[in-house]
Amino acid sequence: MDGCIPIEALGTLDALGPEDPTRRHVETCARCSAMLVAYREFVRAAAPPAASVLDADTRLAAFIADRVERVAVTTGAPRRPRGRWFELPAFRIAAVAAASAAIAVAVTQWRDGPETTVLRGDPRVVVTLEAPRALPDGAVELAWSSVPDADGYQVVLLRDDLSEIVRFPASADERLTLDRAAIPAGATHWQVAALREGAVVAESTPESLSP
Repeated sequence: MDGCIPIEALGTLDALGPEDPTRRHVETCARCSAMLVAYREFVRAAAPPAASVLDADTRLAAFIADRVERVAVTTGAPRRPRGRWFELPAFRIAAVAAASAAIAVAVTQWRDGPETTVLRGDPRVVVTLEAPRALPDGAVELAWSSVPDADGYQVVLLRDDLSEIVRFPASADERLTLDRAAIPAGATHWQVAALREGAVVAESTPESLSP
């Protein structure tokens, strides 16, 4: 791969003329061409509004100084005096975007609770809801399918926008009877989570609460 373009030089290619040897190399080299496409996609990423570029840059520089440069010094490994890719402004912004997105996913998963882990190729277990049934006294009976190895079920009532209104205590029963007075105003949908030792192992899709 002699003559391949260093990653820190990819940002300078657009300023070169079409007949420049470096540009011609990129056009004929599959590796460099793929790197250029990936680089352009990378730098197009925008930092989320709440992201702090300065904070991310400080953390990244500290990590590299501690985990990379310190190791290289203690092991006596020679280092070439070349520009570092993380010093490029575009890479800093993209790194902030990626870190912020990862944090947002982690926070969302923590807030929404545990999810079922499904191995590739395994069928996903779901809870199947039966249609709500109106009882003679005005109560509403909710019922659902059982889930293998589940030791409890939890019913959640939702609004039209599927935001949660109330979560009933978990029970080993596969049905729940609700008095009309126990159904909060604005509750239009319901959902059931199957639990095992307190963790969610399967979930239903939200369905209408109307009998």
